[in-house]
Amino acid sequence: MDKDSEREILQDYLAGYRLARLRLEKLKKRHRVLTEDMETPLKGAKYDSMPSSGTASEGAASIICKIAEIEARIKEQCSSMSLYCIRVMEIIEFLDDTSNGRLILELRYIDGMEMVDICENMCKSRSTCYRLEIQALDELLKLDRVRDIIGLNGQYRTISD
Repeated sequence: MDKDSEREILQDYLAGYRLARLRLEKLKKRHRVLTEDMETPLKGAKYDSMPSSGTASEGAASIICKIAEIEARIKEQCSSMSLYCIRVMEIIEFLDDTSNGRLILELRYIDGMEMVDICENMCKSRSTCYRLEIQALDELLKLDRVRDIIGLNGQYRTISD
């Protein structure tokens, strides 16, 4: 496997926490929308002199069930998210505390910042920040422990291992 492919595998692994956070935000938004729908007053009944055949609606009970289901999924996602965060921090901890590469990886994969914002905050050019990120990733890929965690040594571990 070439260096670029290995780097991509490591980046995908590190991005897992950010994706888990996005999933959690999406679930919380769904929860908020359903709660708002439930609290919205019902509209008055519309009467028509012509009879019509209608289907029964799901009603408020279905909204309550959906809210409960989403709450359970939010709880699961929080657990998953904290596991991802621990694993990502475990990998980044192998880098020197004072290195710019470590800072870039933390800002990008833990804090979820876009590279443009990272470059601006660090007062560095985009090409410099990308170079520092690649150097940090390459430094991590030299370590057998990191390679084991992300599955490059044939011992693939999922986030829940």
